[in-house]
Amino acid sequence: MYEEAVDYEFKKRGKPRTKARLTDMLDEDSEADKHIIFQLKKVLSLQGLKPVLFEDGTKYYIPEHDVRAVLKHHDLLQKPFHKEAFTLSLRKDVLSFMAAVRQIKQP
Repeated sequence: MYEEAVDYEFKKRGKPRTKARLTDMLDEDSEADKHIIFQLKKVLSLQGLKPVLFEDGTKYYIPEHDVRAVLKHHDLLQKPFHKEAFTLSLRKDVLSFMAAVRQIKQP
């Protein structure tokens, strides 16, 4: 009877996670951290205290008002290919990011 209880507990818990599955999950998170829109949203949530990593490997602290303008413009874009082209122009380096911000802020 004791063996049945142990067997039932094992079935109740399910299969334990393996280290390989955990490392795969960690690798997926690191890929998500490189996405520019995700990084900009994180900058807003941390009130500008997180640097943004660009494709050229540099990290810069972006002012919150610029981040808000970029995210607002990204939300206003309706077509996915417009959003993709916009994010490609943002993530190259800080100069292309600031050029996009200046273009957005022009009246």
